[in-house]
Amino acid sequence: MKIGFIGCGNMAGAILSGCLQKDFFKPDDVMVYEKDTDRLTYIINTWGVRGAADTRELMDFSDAVILGVKPGILPALLPEIGPAASKKAVLFISIAAGQSLARIEELLGQEASVIRVMPNLNARIGEGVAAVCANSRVTEEEKQFVMDMFRAIGIARELPEEQFSVFTAISGCSPAFTYMYIDALARAAVRLGMNKKLATEIAAAAVAGSAKTLSQSKAHAWELIDQVCTPGGSTIEGISALQVGYFDAVVASAVNACVEKDKRL
Repeated sequence: MKIGFIGCGNMAGAILSGCLQKDFFKPDDVMVYEKDTDRLTYIINTWGVRGAADTRELMDFSDAVILGVKPGILPALLPEIGPAASKKAVLFISIAAGQSLARIEELLGQEASVIRVMPNLNARIGEGVAAVCANSRVTEEEKQFVMDMFRAIGIARELPEEQFSVFTAISGCSPAFTYMYIDALARAAVRLGMNKKLATEIAAAAVAGSAKTLSQSKAHAWELIDQVCTPGGSTIEGISALQVGYFDAVVASAVNACVEKDKRL
């Protein structure tokens, strides 16, 4: 299958690089259109994929098109490429936050096969998490292709579209929260005399290991917390300090803020 990317910033670039590294894509089967010519040159030189002069060339080449532009660009882009899509069967794969299947089809101006995916940045190292939903015109083979694509760079789950805003918050946005948490741990260590680079390395490794332990365990998160908390020890003191600071409530507030913003996009 020939794959086209319209827009190839951080997220689309993570998908592209991840799939190429995992050999899910072959460079000759990929074409990228990117308005930022310096970015396009970098992508071509780094990954050996084809570059498109315009969206028409890309549409002529592609069997499936990944819409990697920001949500605000779609109202101008989709009417432009819609007529080209009417000439051949094209699968549209949108990674734009807050843009429903119905909205994408409306902007294309015609019936089309559309799959909506919400990935996260960890796809670039093969550890991504993606939610997938499709409209009624998508075939089982097309859906399977997209599921396999995102499983090549992490895990993929089919979700009802109404749950996408919540998924966006706890998967698409949460890596930034996690980076912030790791940096906060490292900065606290710096205040206590540890080198920042070393502290960041240690904190990141501890978070990664903790996440893997939880994902592979049948225990509830609080059961694992209790296993770490020795009675009268240092960990329970830290847990108590987090609870005094309303840690759970602050995290919930961040998730709610992301969900509300996603609904407004």
